[in-house]
Amino acid sequence: MNKTFVGFIFLLFLVSGVVSCQRSSSPYPYSLRYADSLMEISPERTLAYLRKLDVSTYSAGDRAYFSLLFTQATDKNMLSLLPCDSLIDTALDYYIKKDGVNWAKAWLYKGRIQKKMNMTEQALKSCFTALQGVEGNTGEELKLKGMLYEDMGSIYLHQSLYQKAFDAFYRSYQCDSLLNDHRLVMYPLSNMGWVRVIQGKTVEAFYYLNQSIQLALRLNDSAFVSDIYERMSLNCENVDSAFLYAHLSHQYLTKDGDSISLWLTFGDLYLDKQELDSAEYYLKRILDTADFKRKILASYSLAEVEKIRGNYQRAFEYQSYYGDNIDSIFLLNKASDIERLAYKYDSEAKVVKEKEKQRFLIQQLCYGGVLFLLVIAIIFQRIYRRRQIARLLYEQRITYLNEKTALSQLQIERLEVQISALKQSGMEREQEIDLKQAELCCVIDEKARLRNCLFMETSIFKHIRELSTQPRLGQNGTKGSPKVLLMKEQEQLKNILFGIYDDYIRYLKGTYPKITDNDCIYCCLKLCEFDDQTIAYCFGNVSKQIVAQRRLRLKKKMAEAN
Repeated sequence: MNKTFVGFIFLLFLVSGVVSCQRSSSPYPYSLRYADSLMEISPERTLAYLRKLDVSTYSAGDRAYFSLLFTQATDKNMLSLLPCDSLIDTALDYYIKKDGVNWAKAWLYKGRIQKKMNMTEQALKSCFTALQGVEGNTGEELKLKGMLYEDMGSIYLHQSLYQKAFDAFYRSYQCDSLLNDHRLVMYPLSNMGWVRVIQGKTVEAFYYLNQSIQLALRLNDSAFVSDIYERMSLNCENVDSAFLYAHLSHQYLTKDGDSISLWLTFGDLYLDKQELDSAEYYLKRILDTADFKRKILASYSLAEVEKIRGNYQRAFEYQSYYGDNIDSIFLLNKASDIERLAYKYDSEAKVVKEKEKQRFLIQQLCYGGVLFLLVIAIIFQRIYRRRQIARLLYEQRITYLNEKTALSQLQIERLEVQISALKQSGMEREQEIDLKQAELCCVIDEKARLRNCLFMETSIFKHIRELSTQPRLGQNGTKGSPKVLLMKEQEQLKNILFGIYDDYIRYLKGTYPKITDNDCIYCCLKLCEFDDQTIAYCFGNVSKQIVAQRRLRLKKKMAEAN
């Protein structure tokens, strides 16, 4: 059994090694693996390289992976994901949940495409679906979870669900913190600060924004620093402090930065300071752009400028433009539906997590049960082997003692024959007869000792020995009746004694016809040198007076026979 168990463990490790070796090898062609390795270093080169590839010879799995890489490269280059919709559908048609990260990535980009198409509810569903494929804590899974929670936070923020947005950004921060990558951590910190800015929680907002800007300055990310300073400007109640942060934002603004947002900030700040010409300058620059949302917000501020100037007709025109278009921004807001969907998926996620815990617990209990049964089986095997060895040793000992007893009996018979022959040969050989008689006595004693040894090997003898060591009635304040042999045990003792001391009992019954079986049992026990109290226990009594009376009756029977 031990060899079989060791062989099974060795086979298990061998199979695990083979499977791990097979999994370590990538199934994708070199061209796709090269593009994947180049993705983080140079997204521009990656996208250009992928556009040159001929995917007509690729398998379905390779085409799905190509679609995923192409969409990822497009996203990293800040290009529109809408042309990649069919590519992501190809990946989703191929990957299933057990594919893990690739399946989750496909749903991540599907959600981003749906968000661009103003399909907010479907985008949130895609994010929740993607989270089901990244339940582990590897580096790639943590990074993907951080991206998913950040996307969910932006959806909640767009729907004015500020606390849920903050919670999602905080989860993104937790995932990114585990990766120890400052570039990843600064984004959720900035988003958490922006949510607090909108909620009017100034102290918390400054804390998160300051943490974010410290990381951005350390990484020399000017565009991000500019964005943070703008948010800090919007968080200031003091106009002068707000101007300071706005100018810092403009100082760090890059060519690709969001200058329109900064124009709106400057316009509102100059309006607060009643510097109407400067406010009008920045706000009218926004009207010449294609940013529809900020044009509406700028028209509202321009209406305020014209009101202060007393130009009510112009103010009415700006206000009408604002009133006619502001509803179009909020028509897409489905906060109640999104909130219900979020609660639904949160509940489902909790149920799935609880089921996973129960499954893991059941799995551990099964493993523990199997291990426990294995240990019990090994223990029972050892006990069984020990009992088998003990039984074999006991049988060998009994066989040896029986052989010695039989040999002694043969010697007795031989010596008796020799003695009889010597008696017939005359008295001149009396000395030789005495020697033989002495030898006969020694053999008889040896036979008696062997019989006692046989009796001592039995379980009933050991039980009698235990009875003899128990406290006697009335000794050292002992209360209660001592243990004695039961009727079944007395019958067992009788059978064993009549089997071992059969010739001695035949001698007693032949010499003293009136003695009973119990008298014979008493004589056999006396040969083993048991005291009267122990012999009384053997007859089921606690008083040794019973044994004394039996001894007197036995002497009387023997005297009558003589």
